[in-house]
Amino acid sequence: MNHFPPVDAHAIEALEASLGATLPEDYRNFLLEHNGGLVEPDVFEVQGDPNVTKSSIQILHGIAPGDYFDINKQISIFENRIPSGTIPIGHDPSGNLLCLAVSGPRAGTVYFWDHDLDNATFPLADSFSAFLSGLASPTM
Repeated sequence: MNHFPPVDAHAIEALEASLGATLPEDYRNFLLEHNGGLVEPDVFEVQGDPNVTKSSIQILHGIAPGDYFDINKQISIFENRIPSGTIPIGHDPSGNLLCLAVSGPRAGTVYFWDHDLDNATFPLADSFSAFLSGLASPTM
């Protein structure tokens, strides 16, 4: 599953400091254990999006300075396009994002952000752990 070099708590604390928010514990633990990368199974359903009903994870972002899929780089690319209080934590093959709410009443919720629909997000799971648990294998 690993794609990026391992990270320690200090790197995660630096990310949290730059966000001004504490990451949900399950996502924090995921970064410590895997630091992003490829996952299997990788298919998820999207409810309410008129364009996409099912997608897959191309990659989950990690903390990897200098890499295109570094979470800090992704935040800088999308910070003015995705809803306030969310961060991009992954991509699907079409360039849509998986976002995680890190502040507000829905903190911890994972969302699907459709790049074709300006600022439209669709909830996928109440937590990162629940999102991972709900992933399925591709069907033929």
